[in-house]
Amino acid sequence: MTPPHPDLAAPAAPDRARRAFTLVEILVVVVVMAILASLVVPSLANATAPLPRALSDLLEADFRRARVESIGTVREIHMVAGADRDR
Repeated sequence: MTPPHPDLAAPAAPDRARRAFTLVEILVVVVVMAILASLVVPSLANATAPLPRALSDLLEADFRRARVESIGTVREIHMVAGADRDR
């Protein structure tokens, strides 16, 4: 019977030096992540730019509706600003 090929034999127990990442590997990962972040961040900044205008339009509509209701019912209307608009 022939002995098994060395590549097919059971792997030897890994030593401490082989289990750890090298500095070069860590630096490569950090550089790749920095490149990806530099591509993503400008697109996110442009995505949130229209938000303040849309928010101001919503607030303006809310103030107009409160004013009309206040004048029509001859009473004070109290507005509460918050994320939940349906309550």
